[in-house]
Amino acid sequence: MNILVAHADLTARGGAEAYANALIARLRAAGHSVGVLDINGLQSGNTLQRPTLLRLGTLPLLRRLSLFKYALVCRILPRLARAFDAVILSYGEGPDTGRPTLRILHAPVLFSTHPKLLRLLGARAPFVPRQLYALICRSIARPCAAPPETTTLANSNWTARIAARAHKITRPQTLYPSVNARTDIRRKRDPYALLCIGRIVPNKRLEDAIALTEALRARAYPATLTILGRADSAYAQRLIARHRQKPYLRFELNASSAQLTDALATARIGLHFYRHEHFGIAVAEMITAGLIPLVYDGGGVRELVPDRTLRFRSLQEATARAAALLQTPDKAPAQTLSQTPALRRALEFGTAADAALCAFVDTD
Repeated sequence: MNILVAHADLTARGGAEAYANALIARLRAAGHSVGVLDINGLQSGNTLQRPTLLRLGTLPLLRRLSLFKYALVCRILPRLARAFDAVILSYGEGPDTGRPTLRILHAPVLFSTHPKLLRLLGARAPFVPRQLYALICRSIARPCAAPPETTTLANSNWTARIAARAHKITRPQTLYPSVNARTDIRRKRDPYALLCIGRIVPNKRLEDAIALTEALRARAYPATLTILGRADSAYAQRLIARHRQKPYLRFELNASSAQLTDALATARIGLHFYRHEHFGIAVAEMITAGLIPLVYDGGGVRELVPDRTLRFRSLQEATARAAALLQTPDKAPAQTLSQTPALRRALEFGTAADAALCAFVDTD
């Protein structure tokens, strides 16, 4: 079968991109022909087409606007989809393509202007600029709430539940993202080492992780923090410049796999301050590596961290939770963390994805 996968920007290298690339790999392994459409163009076989409209999204000032890039992709998608047997919307909802469609929801909604739903996307008040942005992108993308012949999957039970209400559809099935187990890491850990993994962007709230580290040090705990992730934005450069002279902070920028492995082998507590994380691939990898996660109490990440003592709702509560952990340096992660259904299913992504894709293809 000739299948078109539509995404915003596969070069972004975030969780949604890892998920899309994992799906593409499974499709090709099953013998399907896969075309990929994102802001960089349509790659089909050995041919790359770059429609003029997409070039707008590659301009330096617009390149970081993920929803805008996806809106441009959606605008041209129905025309390009005619050459394919089926379409996978690997970034979320999209237009009616006239083809059997599988959509993967990484967030409950993309184009909503509702303040409550915007909070679930990580947006901060005031919401008017974000609402205007969503309206512009929606007018470009022309998303269809429930296109005919559409199958929907979500990246967590939480995403599925919220999306069902927001889109007024039957609750989607869950296909957790692929997670690379780090069970081979066996180095001795620094009992006071904290770690953050992910892109250095505002919604990760790394300022809170730094503030927590400083609060612990004020309590006489010799805490250190490593921030490991991509740093290709003005925000990242400002954050690094403001804190680079602090000896208890270390920035590992655009780190290699070896650097990630070393950080996972050294740290003891993994911090994740993203509000209402929809799943949390970084959190899952930290758990498999033996770190104790400390996460915001909201979103699908709670499916990975069911232990309420490892969740927080404020910086003060996070600091108290971390201090309690530092008082028992030899405490290992609870056994339940490595045995949750969410993590087990994420580690078995290949089997689950093959079944979901097979059902979609057979339905076609």
